[in-house]
Amino acid sequence: MNDHRSNPSWRILAILSLIAHLVLLGFSIQRWAELGVVIWRSVWLIPLMVYLIGIGISTYLSFFPTQSSLVLKNGTNSLSRLVHWVSSDVRRIFAGVFSLISIIAIPLIKFQLQVGQEVKHSTQDPILTAILFYWVAWVFILLGILSTTYTLGTSHWKGTLSFLVPAGIVYELYYRFQAVNHYPFSLGWSESSRYYYGSLVFSKWLYGQIFPLSILHPSRYL
Repeated sequence: MNDHRSNPSWRILAILSLIAHLVLLGFSIQRWAELGVVIWRSVWLIPLMVYLIGIGISTYLSFFPTQSSLVLKNGTNSLSRLVHWVSSDVRRIFAGVFSLISIIAIPLIKFQLQVGQEVKHSTQDPILTAILFYWVAWVFILLGILSTTYTLGTSHWKGTLSFLVPAGIVYELYYRFQAVNHYPFSLGWSESSRYYYGSLVFSKWLYGQIFPLSILHPSRYL
């Protein structure tokens, strides 16, 4: 009990998880209503049950610290007995590998599966798919924080930062590199357009009449 009071980060994560599940459930219900989904006849019944279970677990961990600390302690002891034959170093290695997998999995799922985008010949609603992805990402974040904390053998706060900072950097790099491809020409305004807009300064000499400058960054084109 005292240990959890001195390290309240696990309760903060539980409260954040509760808020996340409530928000995801709220947006899902709104979207289901917009699409006229009959939830008990739809595959979206499974995410609904997942959100409700997540709300229940998060509520228990958030508002019943004494009981939940005992449950967590017993669960940890049971897990330790199951893997007692594995050395602590090996367990830390596996936890570290899982942290790396969590860091890579979030942007990989997001961009490779085109989450939130209209996909041709797909029967899934992009908004509902994006909401479900946010839940998956949140689960990876929670598990990644726990595994990173265990791997480093540090406090929950340091473990959280040690996971979130690299995860944010990897996500941003992955996002930026999506613009890199094998297409040899410009993805935006073509080079010929840039030269043409710049030449309008000399339109009288080049084209025999005066044309106004482009309103699109005229100094840049010049």
